[in-house]
Amino acid sequence: MFDIESLALLSEFHRPGLLSVAAIDMRLARETQRTQRNILERFREAHGEKRIYTTSLNGDRKLLLTRQHVQRIVNAKSDKPSAQRNLLKTLHAMFKWALAEDRVPDNPT
Repeated sequence: MFDIESLALLSEFHRPGLLSVAAIDMRLARETQRTQRNILERFREAHGEKRIYTTSLNGDRKLLLTRQHVQRIVNAKSDKPSAQRNLLKTLHAMFKWALAEDRVPDNPT
């Protein structure tokens, strides 16, 4: 499988064949699906080795990726407002899915 404590979950997130293909809504147009996959792949390449959360000895999970981190990543695309919007929408959908699947303790978007 994959280390849930790293952003490597992104490679699982958009791999074809997953039940419901995670947060990439198959009801979306093919071009939108392709765009979201590309966004997630670039995000995984840039941040895939970073931890999302830590787990304490008693099993409590603490999110390390905060809203501030996400905002900085989105702001880095400041030259293209549409790219910012697409990145944030795609990350929000992914983390919404991951939270519903209990793969992360919170949604940082």
